[in-house]
Amino acid sequence: MKVTMADIANRLGISKNSVSIALCGKKGISDALRAKIIETAHQMKYGALPTQAKGKYIITIIPEYLRNDAFFYADVLSAIEQEAHLQDYIAIHHNVSKESEETLIMPQYPVDMQIAGLLVVGVLSEEYISALCNLSLPIISVDIEYHRSSIGYVGTANITGSTRAVEYLISQNHKEIGFVGAIHAAQSVYERWCGFRQALLQNNLEYHSEYCIVGQPGSPVLFDTPEALESWLDAITKYPTAWFCSGDCVAVSMINCLTKRGISVPDDISVIGYDNLVFSEMFYPRLTTMAVDRKRMGRLAVRYLLGQYFENCLDTNIELKSELVIRDSVKQLT
Repeated sequence: MKVTMADIANRLGISKNSVSIALCGKKGISDALRAKIIETAHQMKYGALPTQAKGKYIITIIPEYLRNDAFFYADVLSAIEQEAHLQDYIAIHHNVSKESEETLIMPQYPVDMQIAGLLVVGVLSEEYISALCNLSLPIISVDIEYHRSSIGYVGTANITGSTRAVEYLISQNHKEIGFVGAIHAAQSVYERWCGFRQALLQNNLEYHSEYCIVGQPGSPVLFDTPEALESWLDAITKYPTAWFCSGDCVAVSMINCLTKRGISVPDDISVIGYDNLVFSEMFYPRLTTMAVDRKRMGRLAVRYLLGQYFENCLDTNIELKSELVIRDSVKQLT
């Protein structure tokens, strides 16, 4: 059946007039609502947009698992929308289901739609990224670097930041330090593990594999819940004096697991996280972590995609430094 404006309005719970304003390119609604209406129209396979609705669009490709993210990527996506608006573009979010990712189903848009390029946010398979590259549009990956595909990258200097985090633990006289993070699930986690190893090497400290929880090849588990960590902690017979966790969610989960075991943080074991998510200072103890400027990451990704820094999106990566935020979860040893 032919999709109508009324169908789109019913799907979104808005007036038909708002849908008409968006699809006809008229003023009278917010950019965020306009983008949502256009995105829904494409998903419902609404007919080609009228000529006057043509504009400049940035398509943000988002994997299904990030749909409900309210912490790290929420700030990134918000910054992308705001920067796109400042540059007279509209950011449209396209959610990729697991089935679409596995079967390599690409985003579908009218052939006459003026698309400036794609921003990939979060972790998608290398195969799906390669298929996106075949669309012949500029592509920038945000936060996650892909080595098999030659696309630009805007993210965090993970190795440098994690080295700094571990060196802070060392400055507090910790010599037996463990790592917690699914190094096989995300490139950024692997890089933070590399920074962890580098800090130990540069300070002549021994690497203890028995202190580290790194997951298994092919496993998507990120250790960001206490349930995901429980069985791994059960297998450890001796604990380090400090754990460096690949993210704040992992760090908070670790603290919860240790607390259930009667182990106090930081009195018995110190814990440091990464990302400086909003909840990191709401728990007890307040989490020492590395701060990532997520909004700046989103803004720079839009500017890079539009060629305001480099003419070729394929030849340069942008890595933002992170800053140490000292709170209460690390204890100085005597």
